[in-house]
Order: sequence, then C-alpha cells, then structure tokens
Amino acid sequence: EVVAGAPGFARAWALLAAARSYALRSFTNERPNVTRASVVEAAQTALRLDPNCGAAYMALSGLEAFASYGAREALNSKALAVSPNDPEILMVCANLACRVGRAREAREHAIQAHHIAPLAAVTAFYSVAMLEFAGRHKESSQLWTDLTRRFPDVDYIWLGALSVAAAYGDWDHFDAIVSRLSARGPSSGCARRAAAVGQPEMASRRP
Repeated sequence: EVVAGAPGFARAWALLAAARSYALRSFTNERPNVTRASVVEAAQTALRLDPNCGAAYMALSGLEAFASYGAREALNSKALAVSPNDPEILMVCANLACRVGRAREAREHAIQAHHIAPLAAVTAFYSVAMLEFAGRHKESSQLWTDLTRRFPDVDYIWLGALSVAAAYGDWDHFDAIVSRLSARGPSSGCARRAAAVGQPEMASRRP
C-alpha cells in the first residue's frame, strides 16, 4: 500500500523487499506469489531511488542460504557501508559475525546498535547476548536480570535469561527468574516454557 501511494519512497521498497524475503524463507507454501525475483525487484527499486538504502542490501542477504556466509557478509558489508548507523543492520552484522566465531566484532556491532537505540528492547538484548557469546558470563549474568526488570513484558529477554542460567547450571539464578516470571501469571507463554524446563526430566541436570 505504501509503495503504491508513494512509489518514490525508497525505504518502503526496501521494507517490502525485506517482508517478501522473510515470507519466502519462512512461509513458502503460504505465499505462492512471493518469488525471489519479486524480492530482487523491490530491493533494486529501493537502491535505484536511494543508493544509500542499506536495508535493501539486508533484504537481498535474506535470500542467501544460512551457510552462505561469504555471500551474506558481502551484502552485509555493503549495507553497513551506506548505512553505518542503522541499528537493525548492525544487529544483523553482529549476528553473522557471532555465527562465524568473530565474537569481539559481534559485540562491537551490538554495542553500537544499543547506543543508537538505547530504548529498544532488541538492541539491549543483543548487547548482552553478544557479551555472553564472547564467553563473559560473569559479566552478563546480572545484566540478564537487569534486562528482565527493564523490559518485563518482553518474553524473549526472559527466555534468554533462563536459557543462559540453565546452560551454565546456575539453578539458583534460574529458580529466582522463574519465581519472578511466575508473578506475571499463567497466561504468559514464557511462563509456560519455564515451567516445562522445570519438569522432573530436567532434574537430572541439577546437582
């Protein structure tokens, strides 16, 4: 609707390309009219209107296979070169750097994204998650708790805190998080997942 009403709006074309790219990867059978060519067309339109539209390169990177690290990184680098202060692009770059083992670089991108958008839950999550991936659990442990307090309604932050506590066998911390999470009520999908983790079959993992 936006590109139909404002065909000269590059960002809208980039977002359309990103939406199509996501649909193509995740809902292929449900979106038969979404094709690779339609993603490329929207992204190229965005870049023709604004060569500095990094989001268009991000949409194109979504067409690459997960293991095509070189191709994805090439597009990430183009996106970052033209849009160095886009927090979404920085987080995508952090994600890929983390996956190929460049933890320090991933952390730097995540911190920059958080500095640019400090009120966004997702950038806060990335800044702590990338610290975790760098093996600095002692530093990140309290930060997870801080995030759950700052963003009490964001389930993926609670799940991140729980997953990390369980991975390190920090069951006292895990139980404390579950206790606070339970106060949100049984309607929370996150609370149900936490309850599942606490089932008897998990007891063998505890000391």
